[in-house]
Parts: sequence; structure tokens; C-alpha cells
Amino acid sequence: MRRVAVVIAVVTVWMGPAAAQGVVGGPPQAPQERAATGTGTVRGRVTTDTGQPVSTATVRLTVGPSSPPIAMPFAPFTATGTSDAEGRFEFTGVPAGVISVLADKSGYYNAFEADDAAARTFTAQRMRPLAAGQTVDDLVVTMARAGVITGKVLLPSGEPAERMYVEVMRKTRTPSGLRWAPAMRGGPATTDDTGAFRVFGLAPAEYLLSARPMNQTFSGPSDRDTTRDGVAVTYFPGTTRLADATAVTVKSGEETSGLVLSMAATKLASIRGRVVAPAGVDLAAVSVGIGEIVPDRMGGSMAGRRVAADGTFSAARLTPGRYRLTAYNGMAGPSSATMFASTTVDVDGTDLEDIVLTMTPGATFTGRVVTTTGDPLPPNAGLQVSLVRTNMELMGPMPTSTTVAADGTFRLEHVFAPGFLRLGGPTMGMGPGPGAGPAAGPAPAGSGPRPPLMLSSVRLAGRDVSDVPLDPEADMRDLTVVVTPTPAEVKGRVTGGAFAEDQRPLVAVFPEDEARWMPQSIGIRTAAVRADGTFSLRGLAAGDRYLIVAVEALESFDLWNDGMLASLRPAATPLRIEDGGLHEVALTAVPRPRP
Repeated sequence: MRRVAVVIAVVTVWMGPAAAQGVVGGPPQAPQERAATGTGTVRGRVTTDTGQPVSTATVRLTVGPSSPPIAMPFAPFTATGTSDAEGRFEFTGVPAGVISVLADKSGYYNAFEADDAAARTFTAQRMRPLAAGQTVDDLVVTMARAGVITGKVLLPSGEPAERMYVEVMRKTRTPSGLRWAPAMRGGPATTDDTGAFRVFGLAPAEYLLSARPMNQTFSGPSDRDTTRDGVAVTYFPGTTRLADATAVTVKSGEETSGLVLSMAATKLASIRGRVVAPAGVDLAAVSVGIGEIVPDRMGGSMAGRRVAADGTFSAARLTPGRYRLTAYNGMAGPSSATMFASTTVDVDGTDLEDIVLTMTPGATFTGRVVTTTGDPLPPNAGLQVSLVRTNMELMGPMPTSTTVAADGTFRLEHVFAPGFLRLGGPTMGMGPGPGAGPAAGPAPAGSGPRPPLMLSSVRLAGRDVSDVPLDPEADMRDLTVVVTPTPAEVKGRVTGGAFAEDQRPLVAVFPEDEARWMPQSIGIRTAAVRADGTFSLRGLAAGDRYLIVAVEALESFDLWNDGMLASLRPAATPLRIEDGGLHEVALTAVPRPRP
């Protein structure tokens, strides 16, 4: 068996829909490696769907919080290794939390990626709780042969179209609903001199194909670039509208061949404008981002460039469509921006002149963090206030965060988009682990470990705005963030249903109030069911009314399938939470609803 010495990396992305889609800027920062500090062990095998071992597969282990995060950002742990000749792998020094494992090998895909609901980019084969010092030795990661798409791209004249960028998209769940998004496996591809392309490594599903010139979209500014004729971004078999595209079906281990995508001719246009900034802002540090907005599509083509010394900018060879222009002054990308501007323009083949982007410093949110008991915050609590953006597809600066002062006050500056206020830090609990949550700083001698703090509510002028987007255009002063040092716990046992590793039920808790059915809600939690049928979770605010249900073969990301929570409501059990209480619930697993 190949033993893997775990190298732990800290990454600042959520294993879910909070992936930073639509953000203009450079590539993400590389994770910083640090020594493993855990005491757990994870073993398993990588096999094909017929049970044969898969050797030399790259195996990735992720350790996250024990339930979906109640604070953003958080830092999960990751480790990578390689399966041996018998498909076996082992990780040692694994920290406690919820573990998830997936594998990667050319020509294969993870079996869960073929689920009919959609691609689950950040969802692992199956989530499992891991306690400190525990050994999990029965993980099985199933892979299957991937599919292939081949074809040709032709110019409007019928000639082969070389150096075309061919992208494949798959329907994917996002916080905004189902969207077409670039497939994480397979593609993009580039056509050769005969117009031919080959996209491989695809999980079985339906895909949309698009093609565009590699050197056309968002070319740099040039007064000499007067070319007006070009080809539009075209979807198979030959339409400029994503809604009119024809989906291509891919089957496991098979090649879908003979496709012909005919490019559509169009008139190109340019955009010229200027950035206006307050006195003292260094225009040399300002960039303008340009991103195409396509209905029902997640993300899209984006580009960014610095403005000229006088604040002017331009972009040429733009195809017809709707674009969002953004200006920001972050030297390290939008995440460090302290000034920002945004506008939307429609391009129809006619040049656009005198576009003005007026930069502002954004809004400032101020407030105080208090406890439900009235006690002061623990010393050295290390709490951070951050904003979870409502629209994760919005291009622009990522939400900022700030450290809470010793007296509980905070000041969150440079807020440019609506979002939900959340708390994070070493003393903030993420829900129940197989063991105790993180301690809230050093405890007095003999007192035992101090329990973690949990976010209870966010209030503005006495009104609960925990799950209400805070608008930077409004006055967001004197916010009150309430935490509880005595979080309630929900635990119980699930009976019925299949308890095989890849079908173990998942417990979901969600508010009765449908207005709070959103991924960022503090009232939605999931808990993995253990092999003995038990489960536990923390982090639900006291006083609210919830529904709880155990569902077979459910992944947490499934909750955002259109209508999923509504489908689960009839089978759910009412649940009332009291602060600091223990709530025991017996559940019978129900089948996962199908779309």
C-alpha cells in the first residue's frame, strides 16, 4: 500500500457555490503549505465501476468543517497522494473534521460526477466525519471511463476555422439556480489547421459547445484596429444564442464524433471611456475589467487591463452582447480593491464612446459583537466580520473582512455589493465535530475547554437581518452581531434506507420560512450520518422554527436544485431550537426526490 505523508494546504474557498465565479483579476493565490498536525488516518481504494483497481490515480483528501460554514471565509485542509498498483491509498496526520475524497486520472471521471442532477465540482465521493485519532479504512472512490467529443469548426465561408477556442459547458447547480458552466473535466480545446477539435475526459451528461476566435474577444486598445468583420461567439450547431443551442449527449467510455459547428459572421465594435477617481487615487494602479453577461450561464469570457495615465481605456473587436465594465485599484487584484466602479453596456456592432466609470470607496459597516448571555467576548477571541456576497456571479471586488476589536466593535470598509454579514475566527464553531469544537481561547485552570462561539443573529435597529442582504447604498451603522457561547445541539438516529458508503443518508435542517431558503442562510445545516445511523449538529439559532429530514443518497449541494427544499418539506419533522439545549430526534430516511 502506498502511504502518503500528508502535506496540508490552506485554501480560502468554500467547497461549494461560493467559488469566486465572475471575478476579474489574476489567477488565485497558491495555497500555503504547512505541516500536518492531525492524528487521524484515512485509507481506501480507487476502483473502476466494475471493481478493478485504478493505479497511479491522484487522490485528493479534503477536511472541512462538520457542517456547511456559518462563517466565511473558512480554511479547509487538503492533501494529495497517489494510488498504488492495487488502487490503495493512505493519508496519515489527518485533522478532525468532515473528510471527503476524490480521484483524478486521465481518461477517467469520478462516478458521482455522472449524477443526473448536475456536476458536483466541489462535492466529494461521500462525506465522512473523522474524530481526532480515528482511523477510517473503508473508503472506496469509484471511477469510470470518460467520454470524448470530436468535430470540426467551420468559418461562415465553409472553410476550416483554425485556432478557435472550443469550450464545453454542463448544467451546474449554483446559488442562483441551475446554470450552464464550463465543464471542470474536459476542455477547452483548440482547433487545428483543419478546424478539428477533440475534447476528452468528460463524464456522461449533456453538454453545450461554443467556439470563438482566440485572438478576437477583448483585444487590446489600438487606434489602428479598424477591423469590423468577424465571427461571433457561436454555439453548436451554429447559433449566437445560448438558449437556441443543441445539447450533445456524452456516454461513458464512448466517443461522440462528426460534429460540425458553423461560425456566425458578425460586426465587431470597440469601447472607449475613462475612469474618474477622487483626488489622491493613483490611476497607475487602476485596472478596468470587461466581462460578458450571458443569461443562464455561470461566469463567461473576462479580461482586465490597466488604464492609461490620464484614466482612459479602450477595448476593440468586441462581438455583440451585454458586457459589465468594472474599475478597481487593487494592485493584487479585485480582492484588495479600495475603490470601485461598475456599469453595464450593450454592444451591437456600433462603437461606444465616452463611457465613464466613477470610482467610489464603497460603504462602511460598523457595529458590535455581543453574546446572548451578556458576558464580554473571550480574551483573544480573534473574531473576524466578513460579508458573503449575495450574487456570487457578480464581477468585482470580493467582500472584505475585518478583525473585531477587544471591546467587540468592528468597522468593515470598502463594501461594494449587497451581502450577508458573517463571523469567523478560531473561536467560532462550525457545527459539531466527532469531538468538541475549537476552544475559545485559553480557559482558566481547571475549567476544562471553553466551548466554541456560534453565530446566533445579526440585527439592525432591533430587526433580525441574519438572512437579509445588507445594501451598501443604505446606512449600515450600529449593526449588532449576536453570538452564543451555549449553542444548542441536535442529535439522533436515522433508521431505514441504505447505509452503503455511497448511499448513506444525509440529515438536512432548514427554516420553515421559505424566504430564508438560500445557500448563505444561517438556518440551513446538513449532517453526515455515521455508520451506526447516528448524527449530530450545532449552529442553529435559538427561537426559530425549523424542519429536519434524513434523505437517502443526498449531497448538501442537492439542496439548491430547483424545488428540492419544497419537495422535502412534506416529509420533514418540525423542530424548535432552544439556546443551550440538547434536542434529540429520531428520523426515518426518505428517498431522494428526483427533478
